[in-house]
Amino acid sequence: MYLKVPGLKEPVEFDAIINGVLVDAKAAGEIKPRSIYDLTSKDPFIHEMSRKRILEQADRQLRAASHYGRKIEWRIADPRMADAVAEFFAETQIPIAVRHVPAP
Repeated sequence: MYLKVPGLKEPVEFDAIINGVLVDAKAAGEIKPRSIYDLTSKDPFIHEMSRKRILEQADRQLRAASHYGRKIEWRIADPRMADAVAEFFAETQIPIAVRHVPAP
């Protein structure tokens, strides 16, 4: 589902609204080691690019959530990546809940 947000050119994508929460499900192939969202990489370039991409997506989603008065939850299939993203959000004070939800 796509939400239009004033001030953003492109709509913001979420997978669902569940109990009033905007949910973004991260598939096993999307957030995994050596992906564009790999916060566990030992390579400083990959690690920094991953942080940047996650921050950009989180910022857009937080703008949408604020506009619609909703909270956000990322559901991540890979347990190590879920832990890494949750830790990153805590360190950077990003108010997005993170849950490990195994892929079906």
